[in-house]
Amino acid sequence: AVNAFILHLYNNGFKVTVPQVTTNGKYLSFQDIPSPDERSTRDDILNEGSEGTYGVRLLEFISGKLLKDVPFTPDILTECGQVLAQMTIALQTFESPVLRVRTSSWSLLSVLDVRQYLDAVQNLEDRAIVSAALDEYERTVMQHLDEFEHSFIHGDYNEMNIIVHKNSDEYHVKGVIDFGDIHYAP
Repeated sequence: AVNAFILHLYNNGFKVTVPQVTTNGKYLSFQDIPSPDERSTRDDILNEGSEGTYGVRLLEFISGKLLKDVPFTPDILTECGQVLAQMTIALQTFESPVLRVRTSSWSLLSVLDVRQYLDAVQNLEDRAIVSAALDEYERTVMQHLDEFEHSFIHGDYNEMNIIVHKNSDEYHVKGVIDFGDIHYAP
């Protein structure tokens, strides 16, 4: 389902990490790979470690820099927003029953789950700000979620997953990576 999502974007003109077909004509290969445990050393794993079966896929590499590694300008940030809007439009014609029921910690439907991690915010002022934001979200957004348009979304569109390149002394969006958090949400 994730591969279908990526291929849909690719077929709609987006530069994304396209899955590559294996020699057996599939996008996924199941391999027995040594599995480390807490007590294993690298040599133990390679020589005597237990094995697990893993799904492995090869994705096309997109050269460039991560957005996080270049100066943020109004132009590049506007372009990032435009790319996300274009992706949203392209995904209106995508359907996946598997992804429709998939849950994600990054979903707007799961925002209030953050409360269980509030103790990780050590600064009490910061914790109070986060708590107040969650309370406001619960009061003003949660009760209207069913009214919002829902769509398949990237789920983790941020400066670590946007590839840029320099052209004419300005950075431009080249591609998008990391589709591990895609889901159906508002």
